[in-house]
Amino acid sequence: RDDTKAVHYYRLGAEGGNATAAANLAQMLAAGRGTTADPKAAAALYLELADLPHPPTEPAEAWRQILASLAEGNDSALGALAIMARRGFGTTAD
Repeated sequence: RDDTKAVHYYRLGAEGGNATAAANLAQMLAAGRGTTADPKAAAALYLELADLPHPPTEPAEAWRQILASLAEGNDSALGALAIMARRGFGTTAD
């Protein structure tokens, strides 16, 4: 398992417009896996993903507020984001 290579290839995919690669890159950036943790860059990627043609419907505003909070440096908002993702609120549950 090579997280550094994974970040590299996720970045290439994200730059090529692959939403799955962008979401995976955002997770790696948020967690600091394979790269230095960068929650602001992760939040920016999540915001870009939220603007794709199929964003979450009802909870979209909650997602946007949490992501905006992350972008402003509120790292504790990451926990709320993880809970929403885990429960499938506005996304498919893991």
